[in-house]
Amino acid sequence: MHGGEQYLVWAQQDLAIEGNSNLYIARMENPWTLGTPAVLLTRPEFDWECQVFSVNEGASVLVRDGRIFLTYSASGTGIEYAMGLLTASADADLLDPASWEKSPQPVFTSDPSAGIYGPGHNSFTEDADGNTVLVYHARTYTTIVGDPLWEPNRQACAQVLPFVDGEPQWGTPAPLQRPAPTATDVLPASGLPEGDAAA
Repeated sequence: MHGGEQYLVWAQQDLAIEGNSNLYIARMENPWTLGTPAVLLTRPEFDWECQVFSVNEGASVLVRDGRIFLTYSASGTGIEYAMGLLTASADADLLDPASWEKSPQPVFTSDPSAGIYGPGHNSFTEDADGNTVLVYHARTYTTIVGDPLWEPNRQACAQVLPFVDGEPQWGTPAPLQRPAPTATDVLPASGLPEGDAAA
């Protein structure tokens, strides 16, 4: 919902356009009906969007400081997966492709030093202090057997997305932090939680 209007952004293939999927936008008449024709926002065109597969997908929107940040994911779903960015003014005509500026470079990519590969398909939320939090999935390894799309071991990750002078500081993926086990996570030798008994 933006400016009292509801919009939908989605990924779809057009057989007349080379590639696997593009991103489109439309205004909604109601929550289940498009109220305007679909408008092409972005298609895979840069080298980093066309690794293994030519893909733009997984859009997520953040409205902040008078601007709209629309992230998306590109390329195949292996270690080449990365996040791109479209930006528009919050008072612009969102159905006009000219309102959107597309970053020619990915804004969030693999970081071998952190052991995080193929970050993407993100969303946004806030922590208890009101900080924007970037949520995404990624892998902790580089060797994938078979089709990466069907390899299920991607981790859910989250980290604060800082802003400086209204600009998101994307940085790089943080190393995976696993919470320390609590007493309720540890089973006794019987394999049953304390106080339970086998029937």
